[in-house]
Amino acid sequence: MTSTARRAADAATRSTTGAQVPPGNAGAAGAATAANPGDLPGPGRPHAHGHARDGATAPLEQQLGPTPTSVPVATPVSPPANSTTTPAALDLADQLARLATSVPRNASTATTADHLLAHTLALVPAAQAAVLYLAGKHHHLLPLATTHPQALHFTELQQTAGQGCCRDAATHRRPVRVDHLAFERRWPALAARADQTPWISVMCLPLHLHGDLLGELTVLSNHPRAFSQDTETIGQLLAAHAAVALAHARQMDSMHQGLAHRDVIGQAKGVLMERHRLSAEQAFAVLSGTSQHTNRKLADLAADLAETGELPATGPLVRRGHPRAGVDGTRPHEAT
Repeated sequence: MTSTARRAADAATRSTTGAQVPPGNAGAAGAATAANPGDLPGPGRPHAHGHARDGATAPLEQQLGPTPTSVPVATPVSPPANSTTTPAALDLADQLARLATSVPRNASTATTADHLLAHTLALVPAAQAAVLYLAGKHHHLLPLATTHPQALHFTELQQTAGQGCCRDAATHRRPVRVDHLAFERRWPALAARADQTPWISVMCLPLHLHGDLLGELTVLSNHPRAFSQDTETIGQLLAAHAAVALAHARQMDSMHQGLAHRDVIGQAKGVLMERHRLSAEQAFAVLSGTSQHTNRKLADLAADLAETGELPATGPLVRRGHPRAGVDGTRPHEAT
């Protein structure tokens, strides 16, 4: 190609692409233009800021292109050939991710517990039953939900024996595994009762968050040595997700309960204000004082008052401007 022809080709390329092309690269630039025409702005094609060239805006259909007739299905991504990540590990990570995102928003503690137990049986190899406990005072475990009634009987056996794997896991806040309950030497009183339960292998996983013990997840099997160290690792990952989900559910329950209590206390205050001509502050003082006098929860007392319109017969008076502990049926201006 002569120098004149080459300069003409360069000029044509610059005119087409709108970019400065060094002399001698017209062929490469032309090839890039032909290979990726969608990368370059053209008439009716949006720029990076969404504006068409020459001030013209193309119809939305032209900007988006034709509507696809079918949506391609994403295929699972396999690890690279030199990766040490096994398909089983990828599957576990996928299932844990599903667990973290599949708990219903604003679900109650009971609903969350059922959801967690279903995932436990699906995720933990050899798991045949599971129990979710809430932690009470002094690490006392209160059964919240279970997948099998015989699992609760195992809890009762530990309470009767006064010892057991679940109690130790909660006390020391570390996982505890039992390979064969009948031959367990750590809790002889429980081992002596092994024939009263169908469960042979047990794995107890404490649920703790920010240093607080929230509860415990116990997994059971009727086969010996059902749970290995790898199984325990899976269980600990599951327990970490379960602790977060359970903490959120309990927080939501507490918030809903607080709102419900506020409503019923407001109704009870309204009854007192109307019947005894009290201010809102005096009505609340009556409720709280009567609650202390009768040793009943304020919300329960308010619920009874809102339903029956009456407070307990015993209780001190309320004086206008100086509320005390309760109402005995006398109007405030009549109290002495």
